[in-house]
Amino acid sequence: MAKKYNMPDTRNNFEPIIRVGSNVIVIQDNKVLLGKRLNAAGAGFYGVPGGHLEFGESLVAAAKRELLEETGLIAEDIEFVTVINQPRTASQQHYIQFVFICKKFHGQLQNLEHDKCEGWEWFDLEELPENIFLAHKEFIPAYLAKKFLID
Repeated sequence: MAKKYNMPDTRNNFEPIIRVGSNVIVIQDNKVLLGKRLNAAGAGFYGVPGGHLEFGESLVAAAKRELLEETGLIAEDIEFVTVINQPRTASQQHYIQFVFICKKFHGQLQNLEHDKCEGWEWFDLEELPENIFLAHKEFIPAYLAKKFLID
């Protein structure tokens, strides 16, 4: 039987929207790239490069675009890691997060969105910071466990 979430009653003045995220775990020398978020949901917490899928865009194109827009890095190759269903009853948001891995890239790492990110840092995969953005918390564990779907 399908899992049912206790979502708010949406019949009165609220049109539910399901947003799609496309995110990239960037790995180099057993380290993962994380940025400290600013002025947005999860401010003060670390997250991977990523953002919303734009109308008509492919998931891979969105992941590569977000990586370039946020970090200046150009993905040479990315692979699918997982898809995560994230209904959030408290905030009345529902996201479907697609997560990709990028181990081959070029370009100079930069913080190109100063208003959204304090800066980018490399963390050992075995020593991740405690304060990872809630929406991104499952990304790296799913990659390490090779879990393709979290529903």
